Amino acid sequence: TAIHLQVHDMIVWRFPHDPLMPHLADAVPPQRVRHHLPYDQLPPGLDGPADLLHLSAEPLKYYPENCCTVRYTLQWRGADALSPPQAMVIFGKTYRDDSGRAAHQRLQHYWRTAALKSCRPLGYDETIRTVWSLGVEGLPLAEVIARADHTPYLGLLGRGLAAVHASNPAELGTLGAVAVSELLADFIKKIDKLSRACPPCAEPLALLVAPALAMGQRLADGAPAGRALHGDFHIDQVLAHDGEVWLFDFDSFMLGDPEQDLAGLHVRAFRVDPLQQDPGDPGPDLGRAGGRQAPHQ
Repeated sequence: TAIHLQVHDMIVWRFPHDPLMPHLADAVPPQRVRHHLPYDQLPPGLDGPADLLHLSAEPLKYYPENCCTVRYTLQWRGADALSPPQAMVIFGKTYRDDSGRAAHQRLQHYWRTAALKSCRPLGYDETIRTVWSLGVEGLPLAEVIARADHTPYLGLLGRGLAAVHASNPAELGTLGAVAVSELLADFIKKIDKLSRACPPCAEPLALLVAPALAMGQRLADGAPAGRALHGDFHIDQVLAHDGEVWLFDFDSFMLGDPEQDLAGLHVRAFRVDPLQQDPGDPGPDLGRAGGRQAPHQ
């Protein structure tokens, strides 16, 4: 049960008892989620809860009142009494609403697409609003591009993003659209928050507003027809493994200008720590690797 701490004007609850995601309490505790695993997609011998020897659940990302990603480790009996127990890892992402259905549809679509690598879908459970999938071994692309061998991965990343932008929106479930005016409103809101959090930054931040509004108007006047976008495309959404790049999180898809995805990639890839990195260092050439592949020219 959620409680209101009036002195802090704060709502507090104990995980996983999210007030807007009551089904999360059935998707995380092993003794409950064992009844919802996608057994029809799991290996022979793991046909139901009775076959499990051990089940652990490790929450990885939790956005309160929105979604939660969990890693599940499963162990079950071998083929016979002399065989050692078998084990595997699967992932589940639980949503507040039924948007997971569309995310699963996109995961299925791209699993069949040769131009884009994604994890294997294992199903969607309507009861606990959870998308099931297999994991992929690999390193975060952010670590790989810091090495000398990053160039081939960037080319693959560009082709993968191009495959998203070339997709038929009709095959990807319901896609909303974000207008330039909405992006600008969000930008202004963030400027205001940053200014209040860091008063010395208020004046230089204020200088960004007028150019952004002018640029936004030009973008709105020349906006292209909407294409399918990843919607949350950044360097932390990609793994590199065995000469391939793997994309994740298909629940933020929308219609819009492909350059929005490229902008998201740049912003997250070029985070500069003034204590660790020379601000003049341009870093890896993500723009050229991704931009020449994106079909938006």
